[in-house]
Amino acid sequence: MRNKIFIPLLLVVMAIGAIIAGVSFTNNSIDEQLPSKAFPEIGAPTTVINITLGAGMALPVIPDKIMVYKVKKPEVTAEKVTALAETLGLIGDVSEDANRCIVKHDSLELEVLKASGRLFYRDSSKIYGDINNPPNLPLKETAIKSAKKFLSDNGLMPADAEFSKVVTDTAEIARKDPATGDVSTEKIDLVMQVIFDRKINGFPVVGAGSKLKVYIGNNGDVVGVYKCWREYEPYKQFTILTPSQALERLREKGIHRVIIGEEVKVKEVYLAYYAEPSPEDQEYFQPVYVFEVDIGRGEIVEEYIPAIPEIEPKISEKPQPQLPERTKPAPDELEDDE
Repeated sequence: MRNKIFIPLLLVVMAIGAIIAGVSFTNNSIDEQLPSKAFPEIGAPTTVINITLGAGMALPVIPDKIMVYKVKKPEVTAEKVTALAETLGLIGDVSEDANRCIVKHDSLELEVLKASGRLFYRDSSKIYGDINNPPNLPLKETAIKSAKKFLSDNGLMPADAEFSKVVTDTAEIARKDPATGDVSTEKIDLVMQVIFDRKINGFPVVGAGSKLKVYIGNNGDVVGVYKCWREYEPYKQFTILTPSQALERLREKGIHRVIIGEEVKVKEVYLAYYAEPSPEDQEYFQPVYVFEVDIGRGEIVEEYIPAIPEIEPKISEKPQPQLPERTKPAPDELEDDE
């Protein structure tokens, strides 16, 4: 499995005084108005003169038009969160504010965000594992079966969820022999993650705001569930850029982390729907072109180009938060707001 560096498209300019700006995308169409769109991006843009397709690679065939989907507003109430907590075996009072509802009891916690309906259920004493008392983790097949059963039994399994993979969070412990001074390392398995993906209209969903993970701990017990799975309905069809037009926009925009004049190669191009981070009140699932680009030095970066031609970049007046770079795969890192 290749190591991929995610470079989303929110421009963060760091200067004296910590000035942070963002790049957003606004639809200029009059009769088919879509809201401003922000794609996270890190670092100042670098112009790249030579972006070419990798050997043997051809641009995909994409429809001229594609459906944009309207996101349904989730109904998150204290009563519903209490009922879900009880289903999960968590009894306690609900703490509610403008953004979320939380139920806690001892090491168990359930948090549900109002903007997206994202839920995070966990046993904080077990979800991160214990290096001093390593858990007895099951076989992958057993972990998958346990995850699916837990989701189904508790009404948390989406109809469109597709099993993706199982990853294991690990830790490395270094020990030094006091007699010889030799240092040895030991890799310890801490917790397993059973991960599910989704597609909309046959296209994958990308971005931090669409994920389903079940955490498996000692003896195959479920010790956590992270679910951000916004519901949606058809909105309108929009004419989109062709793959070659999107490639030209990528060349105009440039690739981050690349020295000027370097040649980089596109390894893969595909159309996807973009899911905003779970704290955001997303209005629409909009299409983006995803370019996986080999920039050399063993790094694959992923860049998003908005697929709807009316969407043009502008500097947002509202400062955007700086988001960390993400390495793929990074099973032991918590992404988004986990």
